Amino acid sequence: MHELSIASSLYDQVKRHTPPGAVVQRVQVLIGPMQAIEPDSLRFTWEAICLDEGAAVPELVLDQPGWKLTCPECDRCWQSQEMYVACDCGCATPRVEGGAELQLLSIDVENP
Repeated sequence: MHELSIASSLYDQVKRHTPPGAVVQRVQVLIGPMQAIEPDSLRFTWEAICLDEGAAVPELVLDQPGWKLTCPECDRCWQSQEMYVACDCGCATPRVEGGAELQLLSIDVENP
């Protein structure tokens, strides 16, 4: 389960970027499909790590866009949850772009 190491690294990054005395309310993360992350497992390990550290458990918001596909014949661009999807023009070999994203997008905090 690689979600544990991802949640741990995410916690460290959030802690590093949170101002002293602030309480983290919400954390938003972008996860590309190539990461093969199970959302429920990541949320479970996130909660476990926060509780183990004695911290409140901030809401973990996961932004999981689909694959970015581009048709080499008609230049149509679209997103799909499936990697191998034919274009509306009939082309069966669209180019796959991106998908490996794993980014901390935002940290919402409350100052005491």
